[in-house]
Amino acid sequence: MSNLENESLQKLGIKRILKYLWNKYMGEKKTFIPLMIARIILTILGLMPALYYKQIVDLIANFTGGEKTLIVSSAISILLIVVYIKVINNVFYRLADYFMITQYLTLSRKIYLEAFEYVHKHSYRFFSNNFTGSLIKKINKLV
Repeated sequence: MSNLENESLQKLGIKRILKYLWNKYMGEKKTFIPLMIARIILTILGLMPALYYKQIVDLIANFTGGEKTLIVSSAISILLIVVYIKVINNVFYRLADYFMITQYLTLSRKIYLEAFEYVHKHSYRFFSNNFTGSLIKKINKLV
């Protein structure tokens, strides 16, 4: 086989696997959709502290003299906002982890059971010709 044929076979295999996994994920919408929403919120919240840090730097850079307590109190209030954002970000991070772990366990179980059912439908001759340990190893490799 030429290198080009190998690449097309690999792409075909990857496309089939991605399509299979996509269908499995879409079957788990109750965890997939909250996971995606949490990831989007995490991305937005992760960018927000930089904007507030910029405000603190702008406050200090534009300070021309005068009342230092005003700038310090403004900087502290901005830092408190950053802390609140970080706490909310941490909460969404934990929620996303929960949904991701739940989804992983559910999908792994479904794929394992599907592979087990597929192997279980084979004839007695199939099991007598194949070592049981190698079959289990193949199924575990799949999952």
